[in-house]
Amino acid sequence: MKATRENPILYIVIPCYNEQEVLPITSKLFLKKITDLVAAGKISDDSRVLFVNDGSKDKTWSIICDLAKSDKHYIGISQSRNRGHQNAVLAGLMEAKDKCDITISIDCDGQDDINAMDALSLIHIDAADEEDSVDLGGRRIIKKKKKTMDGERSLIYEPS
Repeated sequence: MKATRENPILYIVIPCYNEQEVLPITSKLFLKKITDLVAAGKISDDSRVLFVNDGSKDKTWSIICDLAKSDKHYIGISQSRNRGHQNAVLAGLMEAKDKCDITISIDCDGQDDINAMDALSLIHIDAADEEDSVDLGGRRIIKKKKKTMDGERSLIYEPS
């Protein structure tokens, strides 16, 4: 996607499997992160929290649908059956790929540092032709620009 606006669109991709207990709690944290980054002028208001229901047997999908009705920043897709964590992440990334400039995957359980998103968003915004890096939770992430097959450049984040 070519950025034609000042602020990039971020999609937070969140795989969910039987998350009815935690989803009402962590969804608010993800929404706050999006709205804070929008308010700070770092991302577009078109940014979204994308929940991927991975064939949950509980009320996860129902909760995702209710969240989507409550705020435009929440959206969701549902897989017909449980296909595993990585396939749920992949489904979310495939859904988001033509709609955003940045995708970040994070688990629904709230165990990951949600504030690491700030640094990744800033790397994207400040992207230049030379390499750059950021420290995320003790891991150094290096930004590299690469040419894709269609000639567009993309950002790749690799652990150093």
